[in-house]
Amino acid sequence: MRSLRVSHACAVMFSVAIATSCAQAGFVTSTFDTDADGWMVFQNTDAQFGWIANGGNPDGHIGATDNTADWAYVMAPSKFLAPAEYNGTFSFDLRHDNLQQPDFFPGIFNVRVGLQGSGFTLINEAGPPTLSWVNYSFTLNETSLAGWRKFSNLSQNYSPLAPQATQAEMQLVLASLTRVVIATDYTLASTDSNVPQIDRTYIDNVRLSTQAVPEPSSIILLGIGTCISVIGAARRRRNDGATPA
Repeated sequence: MRSLRVSHACAVMFSVAIATSCAQAGFVTSTFDTDADGWMVFQNTDAQFGWIANGGNPDGHIGATDNTADWAYVMAPSKFLAPAEYNGTFSFDLRHDNLQQPDFFPGIFNVRVGLQGSGFTLINEAGPPTLSWVNYSFTLNETSLAGWRKFSNLSQNYSPLAPQATQAEMQLVLASLTRVVIATDYTLASTDSNVPQIDRTYIDNVRLSTQAVPEPSSIILLGIGTCISVIGAARRRRNDGATPA
């Protein structure tokens, strides 16, 4: 009877371990405290891209100057290609400098991001950038309110009238990301144009929600091991005390 009670307790503990084996969804970040953390320019060359030690939100951050007539971006390192959490968020702090006249006009395009994966390209936009640090956050689902739209590539202009991804397509992209980008192109100016402004963008505190990964509780697993030892000892005592036929 005692071994049955112990077995039952172990079964309950095992069930608890299974129920708690998945941790809360996590996230990957780049805070740029000491370097550019693997970020690089995309569709932009000679962009004066680099890590800046001071002036971020706070301190370290990255900056890039638009040097192309195409859409210019910075691209996330491979750690941001882990499966992203459906209904999670992609967020970052951004400010913009239009370094020549008119200096009161920081940009004419909205803050723009892109995700690629499973053969799909998704683009989203928020409000226009400002001269001060602002946090921008994008919800990772297919709803019209979330704003993600399907395009053939990252060079296309955003339109809310473009087709929405289905839920299945959105989940496919998030599960198999191949590229995560943030635009650094918010005026018609570029260093290869005759427009008399310099289009420069600064980014800090990038964060992407990732899917939960199994993390069994070490304490519960230790308890299960103890239960197994107790049951084994009880069986040995019972076998040792058995009367031979």
